[in-house]
Amino acid sequence: MNINDTGKRDFDKEAPTWEDNPERLRMASAIASGILEQTSPDQTMDVLDYGCGTGLITMALQPYVRSITAADSSIGMLEVLAAKAGEAGITNVTTRQLDLETDDPLSACFHMIVCSMTLHHIEDIAGLIHKFTAMLHPGGYLCIADLDEEDGSFHADPTGVKHFGFNREYLAGFLESGGFQDIKFNTAYVVTKPVQGGRMGEFSVFLVTGKRARY
Repeated sequence: MNINDTGKRDFDKEAPTWEDNPERLRMASAIASGILEQTSPDQTMDVLDYGCGTGLITMALQPYVRSITAADSSIGMLEVLAAKAGEAGITNVTTRQLDLETDDPLSACFHMIVCSMTLHHIEDIAGLIHKFTAMLHPGGYLCIADLDEEDGSFHADPTGVKHFGFNREYLAGFLESGGFQDIKFNTAYVVTKPVQGGRMGEFSVFLVTGKRARY
C-alpha cells in the first residue's frame, strides 16, 4: 500500500539508541540467519548492505564474506557502526553514505546486496531495484527483508514511510521486471509490539531472495 508522506525521518537523532530495542535486535538476528540459510555466502563474496543502519545485519554477515560495504543515508547510523567495527577490530567492513533515491549506483559490483527494513521508506521501488541490478554481478543475490502489507499501525510516527508493507506478489513483479530469477519468499520474523489503543500487534516480516539473471 502506497502512502503520500513527503517527510524524512531523522535517523541521525535515533542512531545512539537504535540498538536499545530488544525486538529490533531479535528481528535483525532472524533476518541475518535467513539470509545465511538462503544464500550460503563464502569468503569470495563482496556484499552491499543498503540501508544498513547501525549494522545489525552487517555485523552478523561479515564473518562469512570477503567484504561488506555498509551504506546508509544517515551519517549518525554509520558512525555507530564504524565505532562498533573499530572496537571489534573488524577490517572487512567499509561504511559509505549513500542515498539511492538521489545518488547514482556505486561503480563497484557485488556478489550480494542486502536491504533490510528499508524498502518501505522508498517511493520508487522499480528505480531502486534497477540500481541494485546495476551493482550486482550476474548470478548475484538480492535479499530484501520488509513488512508484509499492514494497516499502517506498525509505525507510531509515519514520517518517512512510503508503503505500509508490501504484497508479496506485487513485489515479486518488480523483481522479475528487474531481471531476477529464482525468487523465493519466506517469513523471517513476526514483530510483536504495542500499537494504538493499547493492544499488542503482530506484523510479519518477509525475506525475499532472487538471483540476477546471467544474461
